[in-house]
Amino acid sequence: MFLEFKREVEIVEEDYEDIYTCHEAWTSYNPLIPYVKLVLGILSGILSACWFLQIFLFMLGRYPWPNGPRCRTSSTSSSRGG
Repeated sequence: MFLEFKREVEIVEEDYEDIYTCHEAWTSYNPLIPYVKLVLGILSGILSACWFLQIFLFMLGRYPWPNGPRCRTSSTSSSRGG
């Protein structure tokens, strides 16, 4: 009987310590912070996706032909009558 009571007292003391710790943390807790972090994370993800898309489109537009840019041959310069 005494051992059961002692064990229950230990459980209550552990619960009290947990509740006290939670209460102390609650006074400095702001519930808007997780939502602000979520919005900033989503905006950062969108910004990163746009940045990668810009890099991809820039590289795609740099060499639009399969064999690279075509240069004019020297035969066009000799037809000017020189």
